[in-house]
Amino acid sequence: MSQHPPFVPTVPTDPAQELDARFAPPTAHVEPVAPRQVAGEPIWFSVSPLKLVVMCTVTLQFYSVYWFYKQWKLVRDREHSSILPAMRAIFPIFFIWSLGTKVRDAEVGPGPRLNAGGMAAAWIVCSLMWKAPGAMWWIAMAAPLFLIPLQNAMNATNRAVTPGHPENDRFTWVNWIGIVLGAGFVGMALLGTYIEMKNG
Repeated sequence: MSQHPPFVPTVPTDPAQELDARFAPPTAHVEPVAPRQVAGEPIWFSVSPLKLVVMCTVTLQFYSVYWFYKQWKLVRDREHSSILPAMRAIFPIFFIWSLGTKVRDAEVGPGPRLNAGGMAAAWIVCSLMWKAPGAMWWIAMAAPLFLIPLQNAMNATNRAVTPGHPENDRFTWVNWIGIVLGAGFVGMALLGTYIEMKNG
């Protein structure tokens, strides 16, 4: 005579708990994907503030176009966006505030954050002075000074996420060619301004 297993009464379950258990998220530990910067890629184009100011000055601000292009290219590659770095470099007055906010939001560690709005406003006003009459257009040559806080914040972030990354603080032979040629153009511009003021 076969024996049947003893009867075990089932305990009614709460439907809500059963649904929660069935659709609960997985509990397996998932390693976070390391950001691109941790692999040795800097967030921003590094350059020393001195080099930035010197190169912008001797090239009559043309170096700033290259500088803006490098920054926006890194933003595009990092964010996989469809922005056009060249256009943002040619028309920086429309995009410098946006760049400043990205730099501020990417800052790490304690301390005061970049004043993106103040920096952008000061740079724009100073840059537009090239349209000023007479010798007042030379005020525009001081515009790179307002990029120093921005570049300092960029370099600090790069040092935090990519320690040991070159800070681009040396002048290469290409830079020196630009400095020599650019100094000649700046000297001619100064001479032209002096003659204009003297004759005026």
